[in-house]
Order: sequence, then C-alpha cells, then structure tokens
Amino acid sequence: MESVMMDSMYRVPTDTQVLKCIITKEAAEGQNQPRLINTEDNQPRKAISKRISKKNSNEIA
Repeated sequence: MESVMMDSMYRVPTDTQVLKCIITKEAAEGQNQPRLINTEDNQPRKAISKRISKKNSNEIA
C-alpha cells in the first residue's frame, strides 16, 4: 500500500485543493495512480471543512 500511496502521501497534506484520495482497483494493482478529487470552485480545503462544520452544527441545534 505504501508504494501505491507514495506520491499521494506527500502531495495531499500540502495541496489544499485536494479533498479526497481514492484508491481504485487499478491503483492497488499498480496500473494507475490514486484518484485525487479536488475541491469545488478551487476553494481551499480548510475553508470548506469550516463551512461544513458550521452547517452541521446548525442542523443539530
């Protein structure tokens, strides 16, 4: 798994545009790279997580 994730392990934490990293069957078999899903409208990941957290707290209250 480490060899499959090598590039992603270094890119995802520093790239605030990446929202998800999906390991497909092809990636696990070494035929392709993991799929990186970027944020909508190229908003930084931290801004989106704050907006989601605020929305969820409003729904709970």
